[in-house]
Amino acid sequence: MEKDKARLQIERKARAEAILNNPLHEEAFSNLKESIVKSWATCDIHDKDAQAFYHAQICSLDLIKQYYETIIQNGRIAEQKIKIAPPKQSILKKVI
Repeated sequence: MEKDKARLQIERKARAEAILNNPLHEEAFSNLKESIVKSWATCDIHDKDAQAFYHAQICSLDLIKQYYETIIQNGRIAEQKIKIAPPKQSILKKVI
């Protein structure tokens, strides 16, 4: 059961890496963040609601990236667990 969970985490790691390393994804995040920062920079200094909105958007983008990075880290940990896990003894060996 534990190996199945580790394998799933390793598969998810590969998918998350594919997403983060995809040039189109990188371009989209970069352009979106740049657009939000420009809007934030040009909003009225007294418009606290707009400032909070743009700040929340930037934070949301960062949280999405962190989510993928967490999946990648969990996958790396799972890879290490599989590498160092001792092989299970058969029931016969335990009895003898």
